[in-house]
Amino acid sequence: MLMAIVFAYMLYSASAEIGPAAVSSDDVETLGERIMEVVADSGREPAVAEVLAELSAGYKQFGKHYATSGKALAKQYKDHSATAAEAFIIMDELNEDWMAGQARATELHFQLKGLLTEDEWNALYFPGGKQE
Repeated sequence: MLMAIVFAYMLYSASAEIGPAAVSSDDVETLGERIMEVVADSGREPAVAEVLAELSAGYKQFGKHYATSGKALAKQYKDHSATAAEAFIIMDELNEDWMAGQARATELHFQLKGLLTEDEWNALYFPGGKQE
């Protein structure tokens, strides 16, 4: 069972199409560019940029922790004396980091939404018009 979990983790990590999170710092950068177009000349650009920077940093930090945990699991996989409990410690730490990061990202997304007017939000997410 442990081998299957470790193999799935390494396979998932090695995939070029799948990253450690559904949203990456590149996605935040792209979103940030769109937001800056929407809030241009509003005087809120510095506050928006600060939230986006923290959001991007959080995704980058998790990506690094994800890569580090993958290396630790790969090392354990090669060590035949390693136990399942040792691998679960690594995965539990990664899961806790992910949950904390997602909670903070959610807070930052709400903070970001609070910085935008309803018209700006709709222009950003519903470029063809407001969705009901």
